[in-house]
Amino acid sequence: MKLTPDMHFIRKHILRVLTYAEWVKFSKMRPENVDSNLYNYHLKRLVKEEYIEHDPARGYRLSAAGMRFVDHVSLETFEPRWQPKLLTMLIIINDNHIWLWPKYKQPFIGSWSLPSGKVHYDDVSVEAAALREAGYLSDKPPQAIEHCGVIEFIAEIDGQTASHTLAHIFKVDMKPNDVTHTKVQWIDLDEIPSLVLSPGTREIIQAVEEYTGFFYKSLTINW
Repeated sequence: MKLTPDMHFIRKHILRVLTYAEWVKFSKMRPENVDSNLYNYHLKRLVKEEYIEHDPARGYRLSAAGMRFVDHVSLETFEPRWQPKLLTMLIIINDNHIWLWPKYKQPFIGSWSLPSGKVHYDDVSVEAAALREAGYLSDKPPQAIEHCGVIEFIAEIDGQTASHTLAHIFKVDMKPNDVTHTKVQWIDLDEIPSLVLSPGTREIIQAVEEYTGFFYKSLTINW
């Protein structure tokens, strides 16, 4: 469905009504002073597009896709609601070296970052998402993986938020020869202070080195 304030007002009305109810009968969702044929057309389109489900006895409700939709838009404008980015980030260290990759696109292009990826809706857990990311680095599954912490960081440029990230950190036991991804590089930890690192990367490495148990940190970084 197109996320735009130009969405037809009847569709907006129907979705708003269903957002605040479990089931709603046909007649309870029709906006005032709206032709029944026009109302029925837009309702059927929402059902056909699988944003709404219909049960003859109970009426209409949001489908799983409909729930995802209303959960990620403003119900005032029906534009996407900005939300923090949810990532898994992998720490792979061997012999005082760590795997990093250069960011090849914005935000923060040209800086170095930990191997990472967004958590997907169909990931059964953040650990499953981390294992999927590890699979991009190597054809061999990691020998061990440990969820060691969570870091939330906001990167600001001239006082404005450029990126807001919630990162689940995983230590991954993977041997250097197992990593086959062409973009990651084997970096000496002693070189870290001299590198331009993407926001949060330096702090994550430090947290992993300092903490012996599960950790949580929240910070704001001026870029």
